[in-house]
Amino acid sequence: MLVNGPYLYFVYNHVYPRFSNCALGTFKKMCLSQSLVSFTSILLFYTFVPIFKGGSLIESKKEFEEKAWTTMVRNWQLWPLVQLINFTLIPACYQVPYVNLFALMFNVYLSYMAFVFKPAALQTPSLLQTAQLHSSAS
Repeated sequence: MLVNGPYLYFVYNHVYPRFSNCALGTFKKMCLSQSLVSFTSILLFYTFVPIFKGGSLIESKKEFEEKAWTTMVRNWQLWPLVQLINFTLIPACYQVPYVNLFALMFNVYLSYMAFVFKPAALQTPSLLQTAQLHSSAS
């Protein structure tokens, strides 16, 4: 919230209002939301969380490279519908609270990605799996 909050405040108060509320304007907001805005938010998240945990920029870069694609795919599974409803049915004064409701849920997922998820290539086998591999090879 410390980093992404000001960024999203700027987007919702200074960028999105520049687009009309017609179908083309809504389409442009959706495209912007699901490309540049989402990517930047995810980049900020994976840059600053490792730093706040005491890591380095190199660790941030590695975490972004490992997890960004998976996160963007999940983002595209949730946010297009949320934003379509937001841009077409929700009055402008309620758009940020509406989005924050879904952001709360998505932040649970982001926390999972940041603190629990390990890409399959990086997961080390458990002691049991290692023992099973050795016994089956014999």
